[in-house]
Amino acid sequence: MNNLGVILKYELKKLMVNKVTILALIVGAGFLFGITMAQYLLISPNDKYITERDSVLDGRLFDEQLIREVTETAIEYDRLDQIPADNPCYQIASYMIRLLGTYMNVDGITGAYSLRELTEEKVYQTRNDMIEYFLEYFCLSDAEKDFWYQEENKVEKPFIWYANHGPWAMRSSFALTTVMSIMMIGICTAGIFASEYGYRTHDLILCSKEGKGTVIIAKLLGGEIFSVIVGTILLLSAQLPHLIFNGVHGLGAPCQIVVPFTSYPYTALQLLGVCTLLYLLSALLTGAVSMLLSCTLKNGAVASGVVCIVVMMDMFLSIPAEFRVAAQIRYLTPVQVLNSSSITDPRLLRIGSIFLTSYQTAGVVYLTLAVLLCLGSVYICKRRTRTFHKKMVDQ
Repeated sequence: MNNLGVILKYELKKLMVNKVTILALIVGAGFLFGITMAQYLLISPNDKYITERDSVLDGRLFDEQLIREVTETAIEYDRLDQIPADNPCYQIASYMIRLLGTYMNVDGITGAYSLRELTEEKVYQTRNDMIEYFLEYFCLSDAEKDFWYQEENKVEKPFIWYANHGPWAMRSSFALTTVMSIMMIGICTAGIFASEYGYRTHDLILCSKEGKGTVIIAKLLGGEIFSVIVGTILLLSAQLPHLIFNGVHGLGAPCQIVVPFTSYPYTALQLLGVCTLLYLLSALLTGAVSMLLSCTLKNGAVASGVVCIVVMMDMFLSIPAEFRVAAQIRYLTPVQVLNSSSITDPRLLRIGSIFLTSYQTAGVVYLTLAVLLCLGSVYICKRRTRTFHKKMVDQ
């Protein structure tokens, strides 16, 4: 075990002091931090103090009275989306637009309520109708629908309103951060095994006392630890500006204020916690995939290229919801699970009488695959060790 610790420290040091790694981390973290800061620094003065402006209505029930205040304000400007940004009702109006799916004007739009007709009952009924539509769209069975009906009953209504810009922006950051993280980890860990072949040191390692097991395990552990470190650095770079400008404001709000059509009985903070856990598990999975490719292909550039190509294809590949199994598997990838949609994937995995949500399924799949891929890397390396020893004996 002492040897494992020494070799593990050495492998981590190799990864951390690598010039390519340092440069990639600086560029990646700087890009995420800069693009997030730009959202705040390049917006109009009225939007710079969004938390102070919107906190006036925090803690109030999203009920008939509050909805009426918003609609009366909107009537003055003819439409919900015309309420100025410095008005306390601006954030709620933006939320209602997402919830109702229309820029309603005073006279109403075909298929929608007019502002004068809008009531608490109609707002919540519209949300329920949209949830029912999504359950049908994703081809859920009656048992799956019953599961979500039960979850929806756990959600307290009317919602307690909190300004949602902070939590919404933090959740939206996961999409880009996940893509950057996967590509960065793929680039940085692809040489863990391949570099030994490039430097022609793999034969020396195989001949060493620890080369048959300890070195392999140390490389895998080092790669996984490093993957989590890289993922954490990139995540903090993307989330830090939101915390600077918004603090923890709105994290205690129900997650429906952030994701209107979800039935998870979570707060915004709990939802972000789930996303963070899945993000870190995806980092472990990416590291495992990259290292398996590294020891299989024996070429770091090719291995990292494969990871980058796969993640780029994942961003654009689409499978119709009618192909239930294929679509459900396809949308379990990190890029899709951590997207910023107004609804979370409602498709469930049934194991006996137990249902797993897409978040739970993804977490189990990422962790299981990471372990299996690491075991696959061990198997490939040990097989090559036996092959090498056989050649040495034959000679």
